[in-house]
Amino acid sequence: MNLFVISTPSQAFFLSKTPQYIDKSSILLITKNKVGDKEKILYYLQKYPWRKIITLDVIGIDKIEKYYKIFFFSIYVKFLFGIKFRNIKNCFIGSYHNLFHLGLAGMLEKKARIYLLYDGLQMLTVANARIENSSHVRLQTKIFNLAGLRSPVLDSITFISPVNFKISCRDKMVLIKPEPYNYPKLKENSIYFVGQPLVDGGIVSFEVYMSRLIQLKDKFKDSKIIYVPHPGESREMLRKIELHLETQKFDLIFEQIYISSNFFPGTVISFYSSVLINFCYLKAETELYYIEILPSEILKTKVVTNISRIYSFFKEVKNEKFKMLDLP
Repeated sequence: MNLFVISTPSQAFFLSKTPQYIDKSSILLITKNKVGDKEKILYYLQKYPWRKIITLDVIGIDKIEKYYKIFFFSIYVKFLFGIKFRNIKNCFIGSYHNLFHLGLAGMLEKKARIYLLYDGLQMLTVANARIENSSHVRLQTKIFNLAGLRSPVLDSITFISPVNFKISCRDKMVLIKPEPYNYPKLKENSIYFVGQPLVDGGIVSFEVYMSRLIQLKDKFKDSKIIYVPHPGESREMLRKIELHLETQKFDLIFEQIYISSNFFPGTVISFYSSVLINFCYLKAETELYYIEILPSEILKTKVVTNISRIYSFFKEVKNEKFKMLDLP
């Protein structure tokens, strides 16, 4: 019996590219972090022959009055996978950064093989930490510890990814093969910039972020630049960006928008969004550019190494459409 623990539409999108793991005995557990995510996840996964689809609402646990959800989650999953569904042989988690997913992996690791599904370049961080034998992520929240959840100590993990990268000799890698698509016609002199919550997350200053966007606007004066916000960006941040660039939100994930469009901008640019690598996987015909952030511009010293590794990974990608963008 296989268990799949999903929290984002992106995780669901890439899981849908590996249907060989899903059969009629499989269980899908959705840990819903945001309103509307369940429907977006099921858009990709409902068609498969699940034995059971379970949704647990974990929205709002940053507020103390919502902490009861952690205890409910712990009690419920211990009942489900300790009594009702005991024969879990493989556990596929969507994120190594999600404490609910990590706690469940810690509960099942002694009887199930743990897989990490693809949800962007966080995989590089996890893989490098395991190469260096560092813990990387622990359940440090006291509430989680009190609820009886713990971080797994994984002797081995299987990464499921559309891109290859270096992993520990004790781990395994399963590559997701690209599928043929009817690609959209590209619009010249039209650009999508894929945003990231770097200012809201305290990674770079507002001044650094906006200076790059303004430089980008100056470089492509004859092109229409549309800013695609990240769900983690605040309304206040977007209001400031809208003083300089048009913004556009989508109901589906960006990769799906590309696949489903008849027409699409000929260029996609970002700082280090996973979208760029995902478009390489899709074999998209768009021009793909990344803008490098200097280590001296990063405010959080603990993430400097991880971001530098992402850029090093970018520089090793063999795709003629994927390049670093030099700004004036």
